[in-house]
Amino acid sequence: MSNAGPAGNSTDAGAGGPPPPGAVPVFPPISGENNKDELINSLAVVASFATAMMGLRYFCKIRYAKGFGIDDVFLLIGWMFLIISIVLECLATNHGLGLHFTDILQDMSKLMQLPQANKYLFVGEFFGILGISFAKTSFCFTILRLCVQKWHKALIWFCIVTVNLVMWPCAISFFVGCTPVEKKFDDSVPGHCIDTQPIIDFAVFAGVYSAVTDFILAIFPWFLIWNLQMRLVEKLGVCVCMSMGILSGVFAIVKSAHLPNSLSDYTWLSTPLLIWSGAELAIVIMASSIPFLRLFWKEMKEKTTSARSRNKTGYANTGYKLDSVHSKMGTHSRIQRSQKGTASNSKTLVDDSSDKSILAQSKNMAGIMRSTEVVVETESTKGEYPGQLGVDMKNGSKNTSHRSFYNGDDVV
Repeated sequence: MSNAGPAGNSTDAGAGGPPPPGAVPVFPPISGENNKDELINSLAVVASFATAMMGLRYFCKIRYAKGFGIDDVFLLIGWMFLIISIVLECLATNHGLGLHFTDILQDMSKLMQLPQANKYLFVGEFFGILGISFAKTSFCFTILRLCVQKWHKALIWFCIVTVNLVMWPCAISFFVGCTPVEKKFDDSVPGHCIDTQPIIDFAVFAGVYSAVTDFILAIFPWFLIWNLQMRLVEKLGVCVCMSMGILSGVFAIVKSAHLPNSLSDYTWLSTPLLIWSGAELAIVIMASSIPFLRLFWKEMKEKTTSARSRNKTGYANTGYKLDSVHSKMGTHSRIQRSQKGTASNSKTLVDDSSDKSILAQSKNMAGIMRSTEVVVETESTKGEYPGQLGVDMKNGSKNTSHRSFYNGDDVV
């Protein structure tokens, strides 16, 4: 009795196929090895990192951008497919996945459970491959937001279309090639299957093409973000984070290189491939999420700086710097705030636009911003030194500040 391996190929004891009639098959000694714990623990780690990064991404979208885009929807679907695939693959370990195939053949109870393991395995891989497709599509939509030139947009759309054209047939291939479909999971079911070599070759091609698109999408943000008005350190940080897709491409190549040799002992050798596949998808999700954390990091940094200043001086750092206010005993200050709509080309505004171009969901993207004029009046209770002084927080002149993502608060 034999059971179907991946893509429906019949896998029997020994490399030479079934023994002659009347011959007793010779199996190697039962090894007792099982790498299911390695599979479960590794997939749990990659899922945790992907979930944490995506959760922070949505937190930043709610806090700073006040809305979601189509890239957020696609990424959520990709993450859901990652979780589904991990759950199904872990369930497959309860039915033999992680054991050597020859060990399963020598244990009738485990052999009877192998078709169920195949179902969980194939359906899990189906969702895993589609998850990669959705996650990369999400990343492409994020990059499209930064594109200005037509050829930039054309290249990204080419990646979107071709990745889906390659990944969807690869995922569906787990359920085609055998009649009836049940024979795909259980080779003991009467029926027939086509030659699986073309399916395996296409799966390898899909993995290599996935890696190529990972490399393209990892390099492309450098050409886009480098022209944004951001500080060099922040620019490097965002570019490096968005280039994490290079790791995803490396994982895809490793997975594709080991795929053809994994079929002879697929219940044992599939587990490393599943880890590489899960890590590939998790890296795409993290690379798509980390750039959105820039405003969160800036806010935390500002709060930390303010707290340190307060601890040293005993007063909170409000951001208002009074350069040369001449006063004597009894003199007090009064701060007046007036608002007006202005258009500004300041460096701060351009830097804020860089954030908005990445988050791209702000409600204040029209180019007219709210400016706050801060006027500090000093009065003397004794009638001395009357007058009015316009104070700039940085330059000692009248100040204007722009409205940022921080829920409409003034950034000064």
